[in-house]
Amino acid sequence: MFWRLAGDVRARIDRDFRDPVDRKAVRARLRSLWDMNLTVGPQQLARSILIVAGGDRSGLEQQFESGFRGDPRDVIMVAMAISEGQAAYGTKPFRNP
Repeated sequence: MFWRLAGDVRARIDRDFRDPVDRKAVRARLRSLWDMNLTVGPQQLARSILIVAGGDRSGLEQQFESGFRGDPRDVIMVAMAISEGQAAYGTKPFRNP
């Protein structure tokens, strides 16, 4: 399936994950969203996962391992709470990646 991480998502990964090994792993993990049958858009979920993970690779992995908290929409809602509504449900690019 075709996938491409949006520029703002790539920039956020670069900002939040300084270690090149982590950065590569995070990109690969987020790209895998395009191969999943999701109830939300993969870019939307990728942005939300990055907000919830807060630069912690194990936090990012937890989102995947938990099956996105049981429902990808739950990850989006947590991201909305963390960002105090600024996440726009992951539908808009990060303003300051």
